[in-house]
Amino acid sequence: MSEHIVPVRVYIAVFLVLLAGTALTVAAAFYDFPWQLNTIVALTIATAKATFVVLYFMHVRYSVRLVWVIVASALFWMAIMFALTFSDYRTRKWDGRLGMIYSPGCSVVSRTSIMRRQDGQFKRIVASDVLIGASQKGQAPLISL
Repeated sequence: MSEHIVPVRVYIAVFLVLLAGTALTVAAAFYDFPWQLNTIVALTIATAKATFVVLYFMHVRYSVRLVWVIVASALFWMAIMFALTFSDYRTRKWDGRLGMIYSPGCSVVSRTSIMRRQDGQFKRIVASDVLIGASQKGQAPLISL
């Protein structure tokens, strides 16, 4: 069985497509899409780039059908895992305040150390604010040292 030899120009074309995908990813990161389209756009670009990597750099495009079946079954298994994860996420009890963790005795704490404000600016959350109970909307701290 002879191997398929891919011309260098195909690799160069795929490399340029991946560079363009990276540029699109960077451009999309600086643009604030409405609703939750930021995630959808980023995942769409990442999926397209991953498809090029699998097809050309992993030589799946020129492989036998058994390799295609293995790749398809891996993607099917990943879809099952995503479906189970999203169904678990969907059944969790949330209190309507997305992206926040609420702890008794403390102020609103973001899941990350950076919180986005209403005006689009970012505010860094300091650990002492979390431990002491930072003020919310002009209120005094809950606990003082």
